[in-house]
Amino acid sequence: MPITPIRNQFDPLNLLMEARRLHTQRVLAEKLRVTARTISRRENRQTPMPLFVVPALKEILLTRHNRTEVLKAFIFMALFFRYWGHTDRF
Repeated sequence: MPITPIRNQFDPLNLLMEARRLHTQRVLAEKLRVTARTISRRENRQTPMPLFVVPALKEILLTRHNRTEVLKAFIFMALFFRYWGHTDRF
């Protein structure tokens, strides 16, 4: 039976690629306190990704996810109150 590789969600390179879908190299470099060139080298596998970067990348991805959820909730509430207004319609 062939073994298929499972994408490791804790692999630093996978997390970096996911974060790069959301941010530019410069923004990501600022968040990780490295240079944009370092981000480029890590993306191109010229330098290894240190494991201590994993928590920072997870935080970056989680922050983006949480902001999206908060924005969705805000839009729902704004539309709800716009429809019902501030009068007693209940």
